Amino acid sequence: MVHELDRVEARRTEREMQLMAQRYAVYAQNTAAPVPFEQFVETMRRLTGGQ
Repeated sequence: MVHELDRVEARRTEREMQLMAQRYAVYAQNTAAPVPFEQFVETMRRLTGGQ
């Protein structure tokens, strides 16, 4: 059961990162000097109450 939960969590994290990458692409296209992806992810997580 724990192994199954680990896989579910890993898949959720993977989907979250894919969504962040899509959002970052839009942001980067519309921003003259975008922040690095890692900083973008950190900021978005803080803004949305994520981890």
